[in-house]
Amino acid sequence: MRRTAIIGVALAALVTGCDAMPGTVQGAAKSHVGEHLVDRYSARYRFIATTKVAVCGSVNAKNRMGAYSGDSLFIFDRGSTDVTIFAGPASVSDLRRLRYADGDREAAEIWQEIETACTFPKRWLEGCGSAAAIPYDEQVCTPWLKRDNAAIFDLAERY
Repeated sequence: MRRTAIIGVALAALVTGCDAMPGTVQGAAKSHVGEHLVDRYSARYRFIATTKVAVCGSVNAKNRMGAYSGDSLFIFDRGSTDVTIFAGPASVSDLRRLRYADGDREAAEIWQEIETACTFPKRWLEGCGSAAAIPYDEQVCTPWLKRDNAAIFDLAERY
């Protein structure tokens, strides 16, 4: 009986994959990334790199409409357990949304989206130890990272 139970546990580990097992670094990453998803149980993970400081990968999960939304890169910081999910590159339309935001709360959310989009490639390189083809709009992110407000508002008005 005991032998059957041990074989059953070993087979379960092989079928589900060791990276999905609770108590592993990838298991912790899945748990924390899942907190940011609409349907955490539909999530399909692909782990790209596991370093001393971060777990990096992509996740594809169902959205509110029930359809898979496509792969999104994520970084799980092993020290702080913070999760950053890359929703896509910042654009001039994001700057316009920020300029005409309706209230402080909406402005703060848009500001955070742009900040994440502009800092994500550098954080990926530092935390994951590899360069990935992460879309990056230099026209938007260069003045954003320099905190050049005049250039940011000029872009928002010009385009």
